[in-house]
Amino acid sequence: MGAAKAVSHTLPNPAPDSLRPAMRLTRPNIAKLALTPGRSELIVFDEALPGFGIRIRSGGKRTFIVQFRIGTKSRRLSLGNAEVLDPEEARRRAKDALAKVQLGTDPSSERTEARARASVVLGDVIENYLKRYATPRLRPRSLTEAERYLRTSWKPLHGLALQDIDRRRVAARLSEIVSEAGGVSANRARAYLSAFFAWAMREGIACPTSAPVGQNEGLPERRMAGSS
Repeated sequence: MGAAKAVSHTLPNPAPDSLRPAMRLTRPNIAKLALTPGRSELIVFDEALPGFGIRIRSGGKRTFIVQFRIGTKSRRLSLGNAEVLDPEEARRRAKDALAKVQLGTDPSSERTEARARASVVLGDVIENYLKRYATPRLRPRSLTEAERYLRTSWKPLHGLALQDIDRRRVAARLSEIVSEAGGVSANRARAYLSAFFAWAMREGIACPTSAPVGQNEGLPERRMAGSS
């Protein structure tokens, strides 16, 4: 994430008829807010915390927001549904976001990056690994093994985001593989997963500080594609 420059809490200028004077955003005050006929949106900012506000849209949706500038660009970040989120919790989230802005970080970019990381699931990355890396490097028999263990043994974890696969989940699945197919199969499944994560870390797809497999003992006889 790139460093931000020239931070300011000066707010962008929404259409004049969508704003009303700032007020203390408490549950009783928020309950009194309503759109006037002909308006599709109303934004009310908090009088105590610049940038913290609530947006009301036609249809009744109410969302806490925080608004700020990064350099010359304005940003608006949704903090949560005002029907379920307490105003003080929303205020705390707004303060956290504004503190990040002061430190040179764009919290809206952070959220976008987090969503992107969450969309990278194990099953998809395994297919990429098998196609791009293992297929050109492994002999046919070893490739068949890699495909079987990665596609079948680890299938229960395929729908998880890569960032959510930790040692606890790997250990739990390995225990299941031991029960299903025995210790040798579990050891090989672990080895192929370790080789996969070694590749993923070198590619920058997985974080090297959170390798979920760790060091292997008793690796299969043939070197795994992706291992060093």
